[in-house]
Amino acid sequence: MHTNKQMLRWTPLALTLAILCACGTTSSRPSIAPTAPAIDCNEHAPGEKLPAYPTNTPMVESVKELIAEGAPVSEWANALQSWIDYSGAQGMWSIKAAGVAQHNNILRGATAACLDAYRKRGVIR
Repeated sequence: MHTNKQMLRWTPLALTLAILCACGTTSSRPSIAPTAPAIDCNEHAPGEKLPAYPTNTPMVESVKELIAEGAPVSEWANALQSWIDYSGAQGMWSIKAAGVAQHNNILRGATAACLDAYRKRGVIR
């Protein structure tokens, strides 16, 4: 059996352990949820849209048909001119389309660089 002396020796240790266990389960500090950093790298900005493709006009085949049918020169010259205008419109469209693609590529590159900078600083993963 234990003597009173032995019990008194273990009592402070038992009380300390009981207090530490009780303190470990309840916190006196209010829990504050961490807030996520607000970053904006313009990643949701819509890209530039392609311009409308030019409308179709009479092509070379219709000019060939007019010539074969013996149509007056003014008729097939007008058809040929409209085909030349259409061809020019296609060229302008392709230049604009290349500009749109380049602009969208620059936007995406800037977004990627912005997000990479945040990753490097450890703000985001």
